[in-house]
Amino acid sequence: MEPETDQQESARAETPTSASEEVGSDGYSHGSKVGEAVANLNDGLAVYRPDGCLEFCNESFRLVNGYKNSDLKFGTTTYDQLGKLDEQSSTVDHKPFTFEERVAQLRRDGGHKAIQKYKGRIYERHQSVTPTGGIISLIRDITEHHRLEIIQRGRSTVLELLAKGNPLSDILKTLVLNGETLFQDMLGSVLLLDDAGTHLTVGAAPSLPPAYNDMCEGLEIGDGVGSCGTAAFIKERVIVSDISTHEYWGDFREIPTLFGLMACWSQPIISSNGKVLGTFAMYYREVREPTDEQLGYIEEAANLAGIAIEAHKRERALIAAVSKAEKATQAKSEFLATMSHELRTPLNAILGFSDMLRGDYLGPLKAEKYQDYATDIHKSGRHLLALIDDVLDISEIEAGKRSIEKTEVNFEDVLKECFRNFVHQAANGDIKLSSSVAANLPVVRADHRCLTQIVLNLVSNAIKFSPPGGKVHASVVQNENVVELIIEDTGYGMPAEVLSGITEPFAQGHSNPLIAQKGTGLGLSIVKLLVEAHDGELKITSQIDVGTTVTASFPVEP
Repeated sequence: MEPETDQQESARAETPTSASEEVGSDGYSHGSKVGEAVANLNDGLAVYRPDGCLEFCNESFRLVNGYKNSDLKFGTTTYDQLGKLDEQSSTVDHKPFTFEERVAQLRRDGGHKAIQKYKGRIYERHQSVTPTGGIISLIRDITEHHRLEIIQRGRSTVLELLAKGNPLSDILKTLVLNGETLFQDMLGSVLLLDDAGTHLTVGAAPSLPPAYNDMCEGLEIGDGVGSCGTAAFIKERVIVSDISTHEYWGDFREIPTLFGLMACWSQPIISSNGKVLGTFAMYYREVREPTDEQLGYIEEAANLAGIAIEAHKRERALIAAVSKAEKATQAKSEFLATMSHELRTPLNAILGFSDMLRGDYLGPLKAEKYQDYATDIHKSGRHLLALIDDVLDISEIEAGKRSIEKTEVNFEDVLKECFRNFVHQAANGDIKLSSSVAANLPVVRADHRCLTQIVLNLVSNAIKFSPPGGKVHASVVQNENVVELIIEDTGYGMPAEVLSGITEPFAQGHSNPLIAQKGTGLGLSIVKLLVEAHDGELKITSQIDVGTTVTASFPVEP
């Protein structure tokens, strides 16, 4: 305020000092009832004379501008104390407008409306020039309307980005920045919970110090693990108004205070089925309690973040499913090509040798020749039968038509029985076979036929995919509450990128056709389905030119 001059003091003495006077010096009539209504308006109203002196104002105008009663001596010159906002609703730092500047601005651009911010509130100011050259100013508090508009605009932007398929990080960043626009002293953060539901990772925190975000990366949730770690753990909103004293930050308080963060309110992000997806947090650099508006916003933001995260998860799952389907289609095509060759080979042998026998094309044959041809026919027939059995087995298991009859099994007997089938195959391939069974194994109940099929498939694969001089070892051990069947070989091994899909039907572990043609791609699929039918688990580790280890675990039944 400028000090009052003698001229202004004289003018004030001649100017009405009450809203209930009949006529003001601007020529406007102020009847007592009208004056009383104006005085009680929630909107701020003021009238200025052509010389910029305040002629009239109501109580709301005084409160909006933060003037004291002693400041508002009618006849004095006042300044506009409200800061103008730019297009992004951020306060522009400038000196207050003088009366002359305000009149000049009105006459220059014809404008009569401005959006302004003062002490955390948003105001809309309407101004017009009076017939005598003064100004009538009406100030309306539009804070709630303004905030709802920003929230709606932010919601629309987030949903638009989501519909366009933008990255989740961009969507969450937009959501956080929208909140920071609404509450300009707030620093927002979105943390995401990992698939295991135990650790948090940074989803978006554009205004928080990068070093602080690095410290939050991989944070394990728990009761008393800061605001966000606790909110994700207890599935409830956590309000910490003073980080330096709150118990939730006992072991972590040095981290936020190092970066000047004094308050943190965290809202868990909950999925449509009630699972925690992450947290939305509002940080402040001062100790403070949340307002109802801020609590409403943090809940709204967390709900919107949940929609974005769930949509992202669904999209990711859909992409994975499409990719899996494409791989399955490709694998089936490759299988049919391989199977076509596998089926033709034994069939041609069977038909060829039988024709030779039937037609005596080579003349009278000796008995040993008949024996050799019959052996070849029998071998080809068994190979053909094995191929057909594999196809029928996997169809039967996938259809749920394979019955499981559990009995107490002796792994050592099963291994001996199965190994007898591979003695000649291993000897011909110069493969060393060995086995070991731990003593005092607990009782395991399994289907004897299924267990035999599991061992036969795994050992057969190990021999087929091992070069001459290789080793195949089968062992049975106890590991806590499961018994593990472990088949190890020193074979060709498989690259890491194919391991995740190697148990899918028709999948091959090798791109080299000379190696891939050794199998049909059904053995491991059958093994996996049979192990899972026993409530067990199949694990495969492999390394190129080192070998492969397959572990089938079976639960111990009391």
